[in-house]
Amino acid sequence: MSIDQFTQMEKVSLRDKVSRALHAAIIAGEMEPGVVYSAPTLGARLGVSATPVLEAMLDLARENLISIVPNKGFRVTEVAEKDLDDITQIRLLLEPPIVRDVTPLIPAEDLPQLRELAAKIVEGAEKGIWSNTPQPTRSST
Repeated sequence: MSIDQFTQMEKVSLRDKVSRALHAAIIAGEMEPGVVYSAPTLGARLGVSATPVLEAMLDLARENLISIVPNKGFRVTEVAEKDLDDITQIRLLLEPPIVRDVTPLIPAEDLPQLRELAAKIVEGAEKGIWSNTPQPTRSST
């Protein structure tokens, strides 16, 4: 294999990886509103130091997914049912036509790998990314 056959690897910082993991956990409902999560605890669960977690928390705060609780960590922002319904409706309007248009562009030889990835996503969703770790307790603050 020549060097020309290598594909360039995506450069993703640890902060971005942690931000994506926390974002996914929030969206999936695995991190609950009203619970205070600390950076050291989440860092330990993700196998990283608290620093990239703190940096990721700033990203999530800018997206209004979390609110920062000074000297404690952060709390997932509660999303109203109506907002979730609205988001679902928007996604249903956007995603199916895009998938319909893009699917024919996928080379047939890539389909087995994509099916395998889809199966792993379903398996991971069924297991839950936080399922093997203790859950934090609810805070009254």
